[in-house]
Amino acid sequence: TDFGEYMAANLLRPFGMDSSGYLLTPAMESKLARPHDKDGKPIQQTPAAAADIAAALARYGSAGSLMTTAVDYARFLVEVMQPRPADDYRLNVASLKEMLKPHIEAAGPIKASWALGWQIWHLEEGDVMAHGGDFDGWHSQSAFSPERKNGFVILTNGENGAAMIWNELLEPLVSEFIFRND
Repeated sequence: TDFGEYMAANLLRPFGMDSSGYLLTPAMESKLARPHDKDGKPIQQTPAAAADIAAALARYGSAGSLMTTAVDYARFLVEVMQPRPADDYRLNVASLKEMLKPHIEAAGPIKASWALGWQIWHLEEGDVMAHGGDFDGWHSQSAFSPERKNGFVILTNGENGAAMIWNELLEPLVSEFIFRND
């Protein structure tokens, strides 16, 4: 089956992610943030041919290209943090644990490892699961604590978004939101 259709039927719709997809629909386009370059000027977009999109999704879909909203992606994070019982759409406990456990150490400025689709930041306060994405003019980052059952989603529509996320937002959000003591 088509990757986008499969994901819509088996993850997006069952999780209530009605504003998300892999192919741009008129309903999604009406909500789409326009991307901007480093100077704040809109980046012109040329619509890709449907055949080119379908071929790219078939080959690379699982590696990216999800178009979503912060609310929809937060719904996905909630499903991972506080899973409902396994069903036709949700992972069983063993599969979820496998997805979130460290598999490979990651080099970087902090102690980290890779899980299945997630980077795990091993911080003094506890582990944080993180996932980001980048495309010309758009940058995103999400993070959550499996133990504390809280997290955040950041979506930007400017080329300066990645620097803003990494230089200004991550540390305060992780320390003041995920690890707050209330």
